[in-house]
Amino acid sequence: MNFLSKVQIKLTVYRKLLQLHQFFKFIAFSIFTVLLSSSAFSQSNATSTLLATPWQELEGGRVRVALEPVQENGTFSGVIEVNLKPGWKTYWQNPGESGLAPSFDFQPPANYHISFPVPHFFKDGNDWSIGYKNSVLLPFVVDRTAGQSGLKGQLTIGICKEICLPLVVPFDFSDFDDKIALSNSLLALAKDKLPENVPENTSLEAYDDGKLLTIIITGKEKTDITAIYLDGQKNEIGPAKLVKQSAEQTIFTAPIIAINSATPLTFFYTVEAKPVSFSGTLTSYKR
Repeated sequence: MNFLSKVQIKLTVYRKLLQLHQFFKFIAFSIFTVLLSSSAFSQSNATSTLLATPWQELEGGRVRVALEPVQENGTFSGVIEVNLKPGWKTYWQNPGESGLAPSFDFQPPANYHISFPVPHFFKDGNDWSIGYKNSVLLPFVVDRTAGQSGLKGQLTIGICKEICLPLVVPFDFSDFDDKIALSNSLLALAKDKLPENVPENTSLEAYDDGKLLTIIITGKEKTDITAIYLDGQKNEIGPAKLVKQSAEQTIFTAPIIAINSATPLTFFYTVEAKPVSFSGTLTSYKR
C-alpha cells in the first residue's frame, strides 16, 4: 500500500469519526432540550394547577376545597366549589335569619377572607335568607407565615332546604396523596364572577336613626340597580328594600335588627346592577 492510499484511509476514518462526533453532540443537545422543556412545563404546570380535596357529599349536594400549591407573598389562594341539588341552597356572608355562612377553622389558626359573587334574596313565610342555589364558586385567601408549605383544618358550610344541615369538609394540604389536580381556570372563573369596585362617577352615603338604615346611591351615568345586599358584620341588619329610584339616584332602606358595637354603624354591601355589580364598605352617620 503506497503512501497516498494510507492518507486517503486516514482521511476517511477521520470523516467518520467527525460525523459520529457531530451525531452524538446532536443527541446530547436534544436530550438537554427535552429535559429543559420538561422542567419548564413542570414549573408552569405547578403554578397553573389547583389541588382539590375529594367531594364531601350529603343529601343536598356536595362541596370540595381547592388550593393553589404555590405560596405567594405569604398567602394561599383557593376556591370553595359547591354543587347543589334542586331546591337546596347555601349562604352569603350575611346568611339571614336561619342560615349558616361558610367559615374556616385552620390548625394552627390563620387569618382568611372569603369573597362572594352577587347572591340572591330568598323569602319563605316570615323567614328570609341570602345565598345561592344550583352551584357557586367562593374564592378565598389565607394569610400564612412564610415557609409553611401546607394548610390543615376544616370548612363548615350550611346546605339547606326545609332544614339547614352543616357540612364539614376536612382538609390537609401538606399531604397530596388523596388530592385531585384541577385547572387553575376554576379559580380564575371564581374571581371573574365577583363584584367590582364602585364605578367612577358613582357615590354612596348612608344614615340611620338607630332603627332604620337608609342608603343613597348616586351616579352620573345610567345604571340599572336592582338590589343591595348588606352585612352588618358585628351588627345585625335586615333585608334592604328599594324605596325610590330615578335616573341618577337610588334609595334603599333596611331595618337595624341589633346594634352590638358602640362604634358608628359600618357595613359591607354588594349592589346588584347592570352593566356592573359592585361592592364595598360604608359607614352610616346619625340623623
